[in-house]
Amino acid sequence: FISVELSETLAEGVSYHGAFHVSRMDSAWYATKHIGMLFTQNLPPSNLNYLFSQEPQVKHEGDTFLTNTNGWTRIEARFVATGGERFLTIGNFKDDNETDTLFVSGGASLNLAIRISTVYHTITLTGFR
Repeated sequence: FISVELSETLAEGVSYHGAFHVSRMDSAWYATKHIGMLFTQNLPPSNLNYLFSQEPQVKHEGDTFLTNTNGWTRIEARFVATGGERFLTIGNFKDDNETDTLFVSGGASLNLAIRISTVYHTITLTGFR
């Protein structure tokens, strides 16, 4: 997981468009189809059980595994803020038993790893009242 504090707090009832890009690392043996972006009022604790119990507002949908290593896959969705969200966390919000994986030949050492492109350039949040 990776978490950052937003420069502005999200407003209650406002519809936002969230987007980010991911790419499977060349050295990963496995690909997944579970990655998402969660907005919270407080910095999430490092307790994985808490994170696994959350439903990200923006997530990869469908049955397509994220296998691309040469380019980036855009993950995006529109959501309505409950208000006061100040933190953004990106990761797989499923535990090991719920995470679908696909073995991909050519991996070198990592079981499962995904790159997230530079946060400044690729996470887009646009609010509409």
